[in-house]
Amino acid sequence: MSEIMLEDLVTWERGLTFRPAAGALRSAERWHPFSWAVALRPTSPIIPTLRGGEIVVAPSRLMARLAEDDRQAPDVVLRALVGQPIAAVMVDQETAELAPAALPLLISNSPFGLEAEGVLNRLFTERRSELYRIGAELSRALSAAAMGGAGMDALPAAAESITGRAALLQFTSGTGLARSSRAPDALPQLPAAGRADLREPLIFEHGGTRWVAVRRTTDAAARGRELIIAVEGRPGGSTEVERLVLEQLGDTFNLVLRQLPARASNLDRAGREGLARDLLLGRLRTREALEARARLIGVEPHDDARVLLFRLADERGASRLRSMLAEDRQRIGVRLSSSEVALLLSGTAVELSGNDRQQLAQALHEVDPDGVFVIGASGGGLHEVPTLMRRARLLAQLRVEGQIPAATIDLSDVWQIGAWLLTLLLVDAPRDGTPPGSSVGGNSAATAQELVRSITTALVGPLREHDQRRHSDLVQTLAMYLRHGGALALAAEALGVHRNTLSYRLARIQDILGRDINDPAVRLPLQLALLVDAARDATSRLFEDEVLPSAG
Repeated sequence: MSEIMLEDLVTWERGLTFRPAAGALRSAERWHPFSWAVALRPTSPIIPTLRGGEIVVAPSRLMARLAEDDRQAPDVVLRALVGQPIAAVMVDQETAELAPAALPLLISNSPFGLEAEGVLNRLFTERRSELYRIGAELSRALSAAAMGGAGMDALPAAAESITGRAALLQFTSGTGLARSSRAPDALPQLPAAGRADLREPLIFEHGGTRWVAVRRTTDAAARGRELIIAVEGRPGGSTEVERLVLEQLGDTFNLVLRQLPARASNLDRAGREGLARDLLLGRLRTREALEARARLIGVEPHDDARVLLFRLADERGASRLRSMLAEDRQRIGVRLSSSEVALLLSGTAVELSGNDRQQLAQALHEVDPDGVFVIGASGGGLHEVPTLMRRARLLAQLRVEGQIPAATIDLSDVWQIGAWLLTLLLVDAPRDGTPPGSSVGGNSAATAQELVRSITTALVGPLREHDQRRHSDLVQTLAMYLRHGGALALAAEALGVHRNTLSYRLARIQDILGRDINDPAVRLPLQLALLVDAARDATSRLFEDEVLPSAG
């Protein structure tokens, strides 16, 4: 439990100022913890028993009474407190002039009596009680986050949910590791001064926000790197809550790291799975953050990587499938969402034999005969994984929507999905920024999408306008006709219409477009335009306003 410091008391009680002992660092003395308030006594023994960390209350009226009774001069009493294991002596302005320079003082700007002892202790008890309450709630939330496997971001998110204060973890190099929803990706400029521990944290401004931070050295799982943990502070407020968050957040983070190498318990597996989920879903904002996360889960970031995706029609089978997937250091199973399970392969595990593929497809079929199996391409290292994972999810969505006929989709088979990959490169851009490893920047991606949109609108737009105005189905008719290579009988059967009806619709399409749709030079751009529109629609349905649930 975080201690309460003199700094906190001075912040609570604006009528108090602190004077450190001569030769002591003022900032360090202000961060001295205090345990209780005790008052000097009018009878012997004048100085009560001291156990350490007390604030000794010395009212001027009591000091004057002792002098009048010829028991002790005020300066003698104060000198007797020098060297005692106390936090400070509370005096008023008049008594402060008598105190030796070697004594740390809390100076009140107005006179006070013996009742100050009870006032301070009530205040201390109330604040301490509130700190215990917050600490208990925070401990439960952090334990649930660590056990739930929702990713490293779940730790600062849990702290924010309990305290309302944004929090983040980052390496001193500036690489962000985890953050709550309101925290920045990282704090680029950290003060170098200060002890930067819970006894004297770093307090600074960034982006108009006050931050309280400490440095922690991570355990061996993170190769002993120094970590910065930062919590949003309240302007002008005390920091006992922030220090409590910093303490528990750092302890929980190191606990999770210690569990990663040995995967014998559910916590170990859940923690590793959560770390891998962040990587797969492109939640890491920088290349350095991705490499740090990869090493935490025991994967070399520059090794070849491959992603496999299982999309289930029946969500009830996802947990069973997840448990069926054998794991080792180069093969990590991840529950992405309620209906998606993924395998992250690295190193030598990326080489899949025909038997491997058959066994994985069979495992999915046993759990869900209507499921989709997407085999990602290999190569490029973990930096390409977020992009590969996103494409795999989009292709699975297209299969679910009937755009791709095969239930097993192989990204390395250009004859199967080459045209779709081309369209996905044109229409897909993450909603929260370009993932690490992407060759297309944010502005370039936006420009490319606008160009593609204008081309597809020029090609197919007249048909869409006609369908909307006349409630017809010419776009679907053209798509089915082109999909069947211009075979009237097959296209009519797929559409569920008579051949004469199809012929009439095709003639109407040619009239509206002013083009011969049997001309190969016309067919190809038309078919690509239709594929791009279908891929864009699938992208919108899958990712717009998407909130992935925490998967256990």
